[in-house]
Amino acid sequence: MRVLYFDAFAGISGNMTLAALLGLGIDRDWFQEELKKLNLGNVEFAFTEVSKHGIAGLHIEVLLDGQPVEEQE
Repeated sequence: MRVLYFDAFAGISGNMTLAALLGLGIDRDWFQEELKKLNLGNVEFAFTEVSKHGIAGLHIEVLLDGQPVEEQE
């Protein structure tokens, strides 16, 4: 049995949480297809592999109608 402890003691944003979980190996295309079943409108994700100070990670940007959500507000 495998166990994953998720301890965000200092807080974590939604896109950071999603990037961490997808980084465990969930297929990105499968995830986006499943998300479409929720009928949330034209919501997509932009995935970018990044490296900061020698640490590799995944950055996810939430897009609504092709624009970053932050710009929609």
